[in-house]
Amino acid sequence: MTATSMKIHQSDRWLAQILNEEEKESLEFKRAGKVENVIKTICAMANTHGGLILLGVEDSRKAEGRDRIFGIGDKPECLGDIKRDIQRKITPQLGLPHCKKPTIIEIPCTLRDKSVGRVCLFQVHKSNAVHSLFEGGTYARFDSQNRHLSAMEITELSLRRGFQSAVDADVDVDLDLLKTGLWTEYATTRGLTRPFEEQLLTLGLARRGEDRKVRPTQAAVLLFSEHPGGLLRSKCAIRIFHYKGHQVDYIQDTNLARQPITIDGPILYQIRRATDAVLNELYSGVHVSQKGFEFSQSYPKRVIQEAITNAVIHRAYHLSQDIHIRIFTNR
Repeated sequence: MTATSMKIHQSDRWLAQILNEEEKESLEFKRAGKVENVIKTICAMANTHGGLILLGVEDSRKAEGRDRIFGIGDKPECLGDIKRDIQRKITPQLGLPHCKKPTIIEIPCTLRDKSVGRVCLFQVHKSNAVHSLFEGGTYARFDSQNRHLSAMEITELSLRRGFQSAVDADVDVDLDLLKTGLWTEYATTRGLTRPFEEQLLTLGLARRGEDRKVRPTQAAVLLFSEHPGGLLRSKCAIRIFHYKGHQVDYIQDTNLARQPITIDGPILYQIRRATDAVLNELYSGVHVSQKGFEFSQSYPKRVIQEAITNAVIHRAYHLSQDIHIRIFTNR
C-alpha cells in the first residue's frame, strides 16, 4: 500500500465515523455550492462555541453513508470563494486579537462513486468578539441551526464577551450634573485645564452625537455624578448586610444583626465609604451567638479595599443590580 492510498484509507475510516454524527451546534455538513451558507455558519460558530464544518458532504436527510460524500471537485471554485469571503464578508475579521483564523484542511478520500476526491474540513474557533456579515446580519448557533440575532441579543452577547462595554455607551444626561466636587478633585490632581465639555470629550468620557449634542458616557456618570443610580435609572450602589451566625436565615424574622447599609454616590466615594463601613462592622467587638462568644474578625484595610474595588470594577453595569457585601460571624 502506497503512502497516498494509506492516507486515503485513514481518511475513509475517519469519515465513516463522523458520518454517524448528527448535525449539532458544533458540527455541520455542507455540499459544495452555496458559499454564502458556509460563511453564515462560520460566522455563527465563531459567535457561539466554535465548531467543525465538513464541506463536500450531503445532509443526512438526503443520502446515507458513503453516498453522502460528493467531495469538492465538482465545484473547484467554491473553496477559493469561501477563503476569500471569510476575509471580505465577516466583520470584524476572524483572527487575532479576537480568535484564531479558521483552520482549513483538504482531506483526500473515496467519493460516493468510488473515485478519489477531496472533502474540506473547516475548524472554526470561538471568538471573543461578536462578528456580523456585511449587509447580512449577525448569527449564532442554536442546536444545528444558524439563528439571526435581534439587536438586544447582539448587545447582550457583546457585553458578555467584553467586546462592548456598557460603561462606554453615551447616556442622555446633562453634563452640568457631573460638575461635582469629585470632578474638581480629579481635575486638580491630574492638572486638567481645558473647559469641562472639551475635557470630557478628550478623555473619552463624552461623545458628540449626530445631533451635535455632547452627552456623557455611563462611565462619566458613575465616576462624577452625586447620584448615578438616579440619573441612570439603575441600581448601582453598594449594600452591606451583617448577619448573626454563619449563614442567611431565609425566614420572616431574618438573622440580620442590624439594618443593611446602603452606599450610593460616585463609585470612588462608594469604594472609600464601603471600605470604612465594612471595617467598622468587623471591629464592632465581641458579641454572643448561638455558639457562645465570637470575636470580631480582623483584616488589613488594603485587603477589604481591594476586594470592594474589584467588585466595583467588574460589576456588570448593563444589569440593574447593586453590589452585596455579606458579613457573617466567621467570614
